Amino acid sequence: LPDAIHWLWPFTCALALTWITIFSYLMVWMSVEASDSLGIPHFITGLLVLSTGTSLPDAIASVVVARQGLGDMALSSAIGSSIFNMGVSLPLPWLVYVALQVPLGHGLDQVPLGTSNLWVSLATLVVLILVNLKIMDSFDWTLRQGLAIPMLLSFASFMGVAIAMHFAPPILPVSMM
Repeated sequence: LPDAIHWLWPFTCALALTWITIFSYLMVWMSVEASDSLGIPHFITGLLVLSTGTSLPDAIASVVVARQGLGDMALSSAIGSSIFNMGVSLPLPWLVYVALQVPLGHGLDQVPLGTSNLWVSLATLVVLILVNLKIMDSFDWTLRQGLAIPMLLSFASFMGVAIAMHFAPPILPVSMM
């Protein structure tokens, strides 16, 4: 950037975050409306449409850097974005929601998630991560075309388990809920 406008970066960053927020809200709202219109459960829409829509830019960025010969950066980007999503993108909106509700006199000390099988979902996700690490190890930590098939199969199995749990949730002990 030219020195004359170099100082604008905070404003352009804030503007980019504002647009991301607006389009994220619209994407969620439209997917809820579409799933209601088509009679598809919100869970399925979130799992298939929203997760794909939010992960596709990361996937494209990983492909671009992998084609430039930066496989480490591509893999780090994929893993790092997942860690950021789980560590920041998921809890931050809940924190903001609760922080806004308490001053308004609602006195929330907890927010229900609407699911009783969260532990099973998290355990399945951890198993998927371990399986993917083993797959990467079996390919000598080298990105190759043959790596795509086992990775896609592990993802499809996770999706299958998640969908099956939604329609027939396992019965868990009360202490785990």
